Amino acid sequence: MENSKLDAHKRQWYAYYSEKRIVHQWFQVKLLENLPVQRIMEIGPAYGVPTALLANAGFEVTTLDFMKRDLLGASSHIIADLWKATPEVYSNQDCILCCEVLEHFPFEKSCDLLSKFYKSKVPYLILSVPYNAPQLNFSLYINSHTIKKHTAFKFRNSLRTFKKGDPVDGQLGHQWEIGFKNYPLKKLKNAVKAAGWNIVKCDFTAATRSVFIVAKNSSSV
Repeated sequence: MENSKLDAHKRQWYAYYSEKRIVHQWFQVKLLENLPVQRIMEIGPAYGVPTALLANAGFEVTTLDFMKRDLLGASSHIIADLWKATPEVYSNQDCILCCEVLEHFPFEKSCDLLSKFYKSKVPYLILSVPYNAPQLNFSLYINSHTIKKHTAFKFRNSLRTFKKGDPVDGQLGHQWEIGFKNYPLKKLKNAVKAAGWNIVKCDFTAATRSVFIVAKNSSSV
């Protein structure tokens, strides 16, 4: 990679990643720890941190995105439009990992994707979306040299209408987020169940980042 492109990539990487985003992506791998899965389909791998973590943990990772990616740890990469990809694209996988993707589409279309994932007969699905319901996070670290503290909170979003984001790099901005008016967590859970999935676990990442749902395909029960 040329120096100018390398420098640009570094700037984009540091602009994209924060401590809580890194924790969020580690959590994707953590949720797989006790699932009977080996082959992972990762949708929307971005800069590839989860891809590398998954491969390092011993999983076989196939990535899927609308653009070309060359990521450390991916055994293969599929260039595809999510709307045009048939259920067969996912059918030889053990788990679909779809994190911070669904909110880029209108909620009704996200429901269609959940149904498509179900029809693939892949046994497990892990998804995450931004979570903005009331919540509070506080941490404090002290030693003889330094004091570090962090506070994050969200309280009133349930009364506010979500403002849709503008397109960025060919992708739609966020079209909805859980916790805003008309988007309670129950609505997302109901959509997952309506598509045919049985919810195994619902969990959250601090600090005030996302909600995760681990689901099992009811056709494989």
